[in-house]
Amino acid sequence: TQLTRYGLARRMIIEFFSSTADRVFSVSHALLKTNHTFSLFWKTSRDRIRVIYNGVDFENIKSRRNYNTGEIIRLCYTGEIKHVKNVCDIITAHSILKKTKPNIQIKTHIVGDGPDRKKVEALILQHGLSDQIQITGMIPRLDVFLFLKKSDIFILPSSVEGLSESLAQAMASALPVVVSDIEP
Repeated sequence: TQLTRYGLARRMIIEFFSSTADRVFSVSHALLKTNHTFSLFWKTSRDRIRVIYNGVDFENIKSRRNYNTGEIIRLCYTGEIKHVKNVCDIITAHSILKKTKPNIQIKTHIVGDGPDRKKVEALILQHGLSDQIQITGMIPRLDVFLFLKKSDIFILPSSVEGLSESLAQAMASALPVVVSDIEP
């Protein structure tokens, strides 16, 4: 996890336990670099740190076989609804597409929940998109894979990622992906 997300006390606790652990794992080199840069007293030696990228459950995902030939383009975001994920940008982009390309029918599924859900719901109402954007809340993992299978494009406008499990799952589902340009 990115240490800068937490307050001082929690960071100190995480750093203490990291410094006493036999091994510390990070999901990307960029996250490892960020944590070392912003650390108060990171004492974990580099030889005890390993980078292990998130895994993907290929057995349960099963790549989608039926590509959309219908008139509706289905967009999908999976993950937590919080500030750094920029889910509000999805709503804004959907609204812009609706205004500039009125002949294109788009449905967006936001699969997940989080602290910014109310803000996102208010933005959906403000733009008059309640009939085009659905927030599922937390659902079982296998149902997440079904949403990916029924989608045409996966979107992830996040400003911070280690290695996104959601992105890896979308790619394993053979979905084209639209992501923000951030350091890997």
